[in-house]
Amino acid sequence: MKFGFVGTNFVSEFMLEASNLVDGFELAAVCSRSLENAKAFAKKHNVEYYTDDYKDFLNQDIDAVYLAVPNVLHKDIAIFFLENKIPVFCEKPMASNVDEVKAMIAASRANDTLLAEAIVPVYTQAFKVIKDNLERIGNVRRAVISMGQYSSRYDAYRKGTILNAFKPELSNGSIMDIGIYPLSLAMGLFGKPKSVFANAYLLSSKVDGLGTMILNYSDKEVIIMHSKIVDQLLLSEIQGEDGTIQFDHASIPKKVVLIPRNGEPEVLFEDDQNSLMYYELTAFMDAFKKGLVEVPEVTHQMILDVHTVLTEARRQTGVIFPADL
Repeated sequence: MKFGFVGTNFVSEFMLEASNLVDGFELAAVCSRSLENAKAFAKKHNVEYYTDDYKDFLNQDIDAVYLAVPNVLHKDIAIFFLENKIPVFCEKPMASNVDEVKAMIAASRANDTLLAEAIVPVYTQAFKVIKDNLERIGNVRRAVISMGQYSSRYDAYRKGTILNAFKPELSNGSIMDIGIYPLSLAMGLFGKPKSVFANAYLLSSKVDGLGTMILNYSDKEVIIMHSKIVDQLLLSEIQGEDGTIQFDHASIPKKVVLIPRNGEPEVLFEDDQNSLMYYELTAFMDAFKKGLVEVPEVTHQMILDVHTVLTEARRQTGVIFPADL
């Protein structure tokens, strides 16, 4: 399956690392806003074709596009390819807001062309293990799922230089970059909440540095914590009446433990595999081979539900992007 990559950042490198484990993957074309970056990336990965204009991909023999560019650019580029019946695997978050997501999904369905979001945790084996073992802890009453990662770009911010990670004009910030991981994992397990309450600490650039969401369900509450300005070292927990499931790394769970209320801890899953983008890439390629418009693991409805909550949480906390206006 021949891919064109739009975007040549570190996430694209991670995807290529995962692709080494996948049979049938081929990187056939590279695009970057900087022609020099495109050339360097293509040379590094032995790709002949590179360009600084993604529309040039229409003249290339590619089966799908992997989109890893700033969030604010996702919608227009994705719709361009979908309208030309080229499947799109779009990095998270799929778009700046829920209205953009709706437009992308509409383009996918109108053109009978695959569109999927690359949101790692819900594709992983650890996620499946958690989901399959929920019934063992009885009625779930609370979950606390957290992810905090001090951004490598925050040092510059503290010295007065605002880099892309903290720019609202690029639809960035903690909830979009970090919060979407625990939120997607939670909603993959429990579905869409009845309501959401959100709080956030806003930086001077008007994006959130960290925040909290409380997802309200009829029988449980789910607390989501996210940050780009402090590290969070807490394990995530799903608390049931008969036990608790703990796991690490909401973005890439690598260890899952079940602790019965009156029993000994049981390790359900442990995996040190670093190329966990393998699972999402495999799911996308399988969906392509089957002629689907969505990936069964992460349906369009789930993506829409997650982005509905993201957009509402930003509304409550006052994080407004130019793309919202």
